[in-house]
Amino acid sequence: MEKLYDYLIHYNPYTKLWSAVPRDSYPAYWSNRKVEGVFSATKINDLIEMVLKEKEPGYDDLLKYRRGRSKY
Repeated sequence: MEKLYDYLIHYNPYTKLWSAVPRDSYPAYWSNRKVEGVFSATKINDLIEMVLKEKEPGYDDLLKYRRGRSKY
């Protein structure tokens, strides 16, 4: 759960997406710039799971699975 401290979690009611933005990149994110390392999901639990599993073995497979399921 400590990995979550490195991210700003934000909900956009217009797109109905949760986003996890790296703390060092959030000024660029709020300036509407494309920022690397931003995760998005329709469900907060999916978003948290993505952040916690980042850079672990099998992470790319998780992303492919989630893309097919939760439309982020």
